[in-house]
Amino acid sequence: MVNINISSGQLDNGQPIWRQPGIGFVVNTVRENDPVNTFVYQAIAFPRTAGANAIYSFLSNPNSPTGSDVFSIDPVTGNITVKGVLDRESQEIYDLILLATDSLNSTLQSTRLLTIRLQDVDDQLPSFKNCPNKQYNVPEVVNIEEGMPAGTYVFRAEACDLDSSLYNKVQYNLYHPADDPYCADVSGFFSLNSTTGEVRTAVPLDREQNSTFLVCIEASQAASVGRRKRYTQEEYRTLLASRDSSKVLYLMVQVTDVNDQGPTFPEVGELYTYVFDLPDKDTIITVKAYDPDSDTNNRIRYFIDSIRHRSYDGTRDISVYNAFLINSDSGQLSVGFPSYKAFINGYFTVTVRAEDYANPSFRDTENIKIYVAGELDQVRVTMSTKDDTAFVDNLIRELESLTSNTKFVKTQIRYHKTATGTVSTQTDICMLVIQQDRVRDAYAGTNILENSNIIAALSREGLYTPAPCEPSTTRDLEGWSVFWWVLVALAIFMFVIILILMYAIWALYKNAWTTDLPDSLIPQQTKLREEDTGFT
Repeated sequence: MVNINISSGQLDNGQPIWRQPGIGFVVNTVRENDPVNTFVYQAIAFPRTAGANAIYSFLSNPNSPTGSDVFSIDPVTGNITVKGVLDRESQEIYDLILLATDSLNSTLQSTRLLTIRLQDVDDQLPSFKNCPNKQYNVPEVVNIEEGMPAGTYVFRAEACDLDSSLYNKVQYNLYHPADDPYCADVSGFFSLNSTTGEVRTAVPLDREQNSTFLVCIEASQAASVGRRKRYTQEEYRTLLASRDSSKVLYLMVQVTDVNDQGPTFPEVGELYTYVFDLPDKDTIITVKAYDPDSDTNNRIRYFIDSIRHRSYDGTRDISVYNAFLINSDSGQLSVGFPSYKAFINGYFTVTVRAEDYANPSFRDTENIKIYVAGELDQVRVTMSTKDDTAFVDNLIRELESLTSNTKFVKTQIRYHKTATGTVSTQTDICMLVIQQDRVRDAYAGTNILENSNIIAALSREGLYTPAPCEPSTTRDLEGWSVFWWVLVALAIFMFVIILILMYAIWALYKNAWTTDLPDSLIPQQTKLREEDTGFT
């Protein structure tokens, strides 16, 4: 007989299970300047212990240390809310590590990463003083020869608006208010491009008539193309509060939305990026279409219509299924293969379709070129300052303006790397050089960057001479230099020993051969020597 005792008790079944957020989930609904207590997201986890609840909290994240300063989480409900000031210009992305703890067994815990990307609002104004990479003297002095023809380049004013690209367009105007004794109207002598800020001469200048001009330039927010700035009802109330409403009736007409617009991709010219033959990251690029409808009608889905690969010499133009994948909600394009070595001598053209979620007949397409390169194809320039994305983007545009049929694709920004280690006081800007739709190797890319015009531009920006991004790996050989010479000496010694042994074997063989021969076959000279010496 076997006795079986069954006892009833509570058993821990393991760590809590996360229902949401999913792995890799990104919250894109939070806007900068959202007030305190604004709801952000609800985290939900289920403990495996019977009768237990999940207790929610944040774990410290060294990569995003300020997350817990501006967000809070309710330990019971998992609701995440705003508790601090959100400024996209200071920090755009927050990575929060969520911790769910079993209420009946605190040793049972589970974590999940939640990423919050702040949406920009138009809260910055153009400025000549707040640009991170450019500061002007007061006044800024430039020289120009008299008598130069009309249209001669004089100067380019560059103001910056720290908002995102949706709101940071700047417009330039000649500033000459009637009550300003210094800023006179100089439009008869100079012209100003309102978009680029370029100042050029309007007429040939005569030094004898006027040797000095003061040109005053005003930077302001550019009007959106085809539409005025939109105001909310509360903004209209604020703007009109100081006006005299006794003689004017201000009638606000609010237009409700219908889903009559489809998504469109912005017209930014050719869209291109890169992938290494052995990919070092999953995400290749994120495409974004814009639907001007209201939030209830502007949801967009993304699809890949086709993927074609074309070789440099044009002998191959084929369709490649699943070479890349796309997230239908975010438009994030990611790698589909673990290796692209078979496609190294060409590029992909990926056609992405954006369609209205509620009405798929509203759609637009965008072609993206993806160049396949090796990591050793990268070239670099080096600067003494720290990483600055805006500076690098401007540098890329300037390099492309100084070359023809050439593209420069930024791959990484890092501490300066040498054969012996890294230098934290300098920064490498690594890029691929693409000429006539062909990725050039590091040697050819360096030669292209050594163009005299490019070298002059790099010098103006305080950048060092271009070179391959990956330094030569002589460091490993240096550490083995003594051992290397020992091996060389040993090899020479062994070679000499072998020669001696070969000679000894040959001598023994010759002696044995002459001893065993009959007298008739022994050479006559040998016999004579024996007779002379008396030996037989």
